[in-house]
Amino acid sequence: MRRHRSLVCAIFCAVLLLAVPSGFAHDFDRHNDHPLRYLSYPFHALGVFAEYTVTRPIHWLVSQPTWAEIFGHQGQPDDDYWTWRVTP
Repeated sequence: MRRHRSLVCAIFCAVLLLAVPSGFAHDFDRHNDHPLRYLSYPFHALGVFAEYTVTRPIHWLVSQPTWAEIFGHQGQPDDDYWTWRVTP
């Protein structure tokens, strides 16, 4: 019985390992390998930091019902100020 259980477990593990697709890296594109691109990475991080600490709180403030009329804010049904949304 013990041997049967280990055989079933080994077959199950083998099926799981063989069923996993292998990952592939993106193709290398020489047009994306510009030295200034590497310098832009810290600026992107600063931009995301500024968005979360400055612009999103301001947008949240002016979109409140009491302030929205003063600032002319027209909300969207999917407004969510605190989550990062990746567009496909």
